[in-house]
Amino acid sequence: MKRKSGLVHRLIGYLLAFIIALGAVYGLLWINESMDVRFQAVGLLVDEAGNPLKGVEVVLLLASPPSVGPQLDALFTNEGMKHNRSGPDGSLMRAVGPTIGLSGGEGTYIVRTTGRAGLSSTIRLGLDSGGRPPFEMAWLLFRKEGYPDQTKTVSILGWRTAPGDWGTFANRLPRVVLRKE
Repeated sequence: MKRKSGLVHRLIGYLLAFIIALGAVYGLLWINESMDVRFQAVGLLVDEAGNPLKGVEVVLLLASPPSVGPQLDALFTNEGMKHNRSGPDGSLMRAVGPTIGLSGGEGTYIVRTTGRAGLSSTIRLGLDSGGRPPFEMAWLLFRKEGYPDQTKTVSILGWRTAPGDWGTFANRLPRVVLRKE
């Protein structure tokens, strides 16, 4: 009888250790997921005369973009493949619904970006009301044939984050005028 009692105590100890390890893994996964920050925004593009511009590629970044050259070309190519608007060879693909990162016939566009909050912000987990938001500024990059590539900075303070499936809510961007300089 004493031998069975020792076995039961060891099984209870193993079960307790397993539950603690499972709780730690769950907590780490929850913290990792809370570090992801998603933003979705909608805006309007017009030319100098106020006419809507169609077919402008738009990228929203949470970090300072490369200024020129192959890195900028690679950025537009990667964004096009990420949002299924272009293939690996650069050819335009038809998207179902609105094309993310490409302005439509009315000059409207939808952009999405994902970032990772800093560790200090994640540790607070939003409980520190006096703390700064993880991102304060975003960069919009515009590219259209016949126009020079343009960059615009926008403040994203107060923007709502998007859910994991992006949902239907989108933050508003100011109207942008592309110039042929």
